[in-house]
Amino acid sequence: LYTVYTNLFVYDKHGVVIAVSNKDEAHLVGRKLSDEWIRRNLTITDSSKYCVSDFEESNLYNSKHTYIYNAPILSLKNESVVLGGIGIVFDSEVEFMAMINESLPKQEDGTVKDGLFSVLATKEQVIIASNNEEYKTGAIFEIDRKFFELKNGESLSEIIEFNGNYYALGAQCSKGYREYKSETDDYQNDVYNFVFSFISNVAEKKVDIGEKYTLDKDISMEINEN
Repeated sequence: LYTVYTNLFVYDKHGVVIAVSNKDEAHLVGRKLSDEWIRRNLTITDSSKYCVSDFEESNLYNSKHTYIYNAPILSLKNESVVLGGIGIVFDSEVEFMAMINESLPKQEDGTVKDGLFSVLATKEQVIIASNNEEYKTGAIFEIDRKFFELKNGESLSEIIEFNGNYYALGAQCSKGYREYKSETDDYQNDVYNFVFSFISNVAEKKVDIGEKYTLDKDISMEINEN
């Protein structure tokens, strides 16, 4: 019933899928998975620990980019014995776009205000999602590296020249969700949210680049991650 995932699957200690939650993915049963995160998960002997794949294309998600979360299944008799694992396929395309759409100010008809778009990217500048078709998932987001030096929860806003236009830009680094991606969690994978508000074309109007500004109060810059 937790619809942010497309499938849950159980695999044995050899990485062979033995059960799935989504009947449309039944063809996976009997397949041996050799992904790096499978091998990593099968070495975990602490029931409170988990591991996550890189944001990458996966045939478990129709060859699209996503994160796959994993936890070990330990023996009830001896918790140092790993019997297998459970994998959870995050519905990244749908959920990340929902996050973007929810965070951007809307017009009366419910559509995003003109001239606004958002990009989510990893610390390695890989685009996770965007509501601007120019910035494709999986591509490198070519923007000043200084924005990726923000620490957890930190933000930066200024006017920039970007791809021939002036934008008011707000950027913020994620700060985790509850106990996850916190100081006590082993998993670290910062996500950066960029919100662009179009000002003018560079050829049409001169704007002071680098000027600090305050974002529209309706724009939420904080990302609560799964």
